[in-house]
Amino acid sequence: MTSSSPGTNLVADTMAVVLWLEKRRLPTQARVMFQQASLGQATIYLPGIVFAEILYLHERGRIQASLANATALTTGQSNFREMPLSAKIVAAALRIDDIPELHDRLIAATGVSVGMPVISNDPLMHASRWVDAFWQ
Repeated sequence: MTSSSPGTNLVADTMAVVLWLEKRRLPTQARVMFQQASLGQATIYLPGIVFAEILYLHERGRIQASLANATALTTGQSNFREMPLSAKIVAAALRIDDIPELHDRLIAATGVSVGMPVISNDPLMHASRWVDAFWQ
């Protein structure tokens, strides 16, 4: 599916969350969505698998953002919310046959299962016929 204009409820992939937490450069549309969530004008959901990936990458010294940072984002601001991994999301991942990597497929399935666009820089997510993704 090609990118479309996002609504006010979005799902964020790991890279988007990491760039936001580390105050690194995000493309304009993605940055605006995170800013709007910070101001209470949009809601960004963080899939459960994003927390696991942040933990893993931080422990290996590949990112500065930590699990504590991600958790603080969802507990400290009401418009950033955790979306736990569920059987519904895993079932949605079964249909997504054009994203081979499991973690990325679960993030995509989170968006698909709730009908929300995904903030992602992953080219496979953008090329997927199942996922509405953006990264401008």
